[in-house]
Amino acid sequence: MKSALHPLVLLFLTLSACSTPSGNLEQAPVRISGFPSTVPGISLPNAHAVGKPEAKLFRGMAPWTKQQLRELAEKNVSEILIFRNDDEDGKTVEREINLLKTEPRIRSVVHVPLPWRDLSDFQKPCEQTIQALKVLRDREARGGGALYFHCTMGEDRTGYLAALYRVIFEGASGAQAFRDEMCRWGYADGGPTKPKHIADNVHAGLTKIYLRLVHLHATGRLRADNLNFSVCAEDPANSSPFREALAASAPAYRCR
Repeated sequence: MKSALHPLVLLFLTLSACSTPSGNLEQAPVRISGFPSTVPGISLPNAHAVGKPEAKLFRGMAPWTKQQLRELAEKNVSEILIFRNDDEDGKTVEREINLLKTEPRIRSVVHVPLPWRDLSDFQKPCEQTIQALKVLRDREARGGGALYFHCTMGEDRTGYLAALYRVIFEGASGAQAFRDEMCRWGYADGGPTKPKHIADNVHAGLTKIYLRLVHLHATGRLRADNLNFSVCAEDPANSSPFREALAASAPAYRCR
């Protein structure tokens, strides 16, 4: 089903009511994150709790086996946020949705197709990020279980979203969240085996969007009680206060 909430999002609900696909749905990824899980009972690489325990939020790498889904369900995960665009074959997200249909305790999936590179425009990735933040914020209001969000490796887009959640909802500073949620778990040059050209692309896109959104929060325009798409209409990079703040803090936003 397509969501009427926002054109950037595809929303799939009540997966257990859908027919279960047949065939081999388990397809191992080409690369696996080298960061182990810190969540007891979850073997998915780079899996970690986000925020306060009552938030019931977990992050990590994209699942690819039924056993991994069972582990998530045993942790009371009933919602999945796929925070990534599709691969070139256009089938990666569909394969995951079909795999998720095999675990009846996972009740809903939201797909926000944020790319990891070529983010030259501010408005669209800003709106996609706000939509994802709304999904995290509204988990408690929807009731039910915990939520697990991921991109591909659980490093770049996942770390970016986790850090913004900590900044906007828990009051962490942009620099502290960058270290704790991004660099710590493999963001850009925080990944010891990540090729330099990929890390450079991540910094050129996601890091710049992150800094803009942190600035919007610091100036009171982006708040937990006001996640409004209208803040995305004007790029803060065009303002002198943002450029001055960036010049003063830019060195803090590299992992190594």
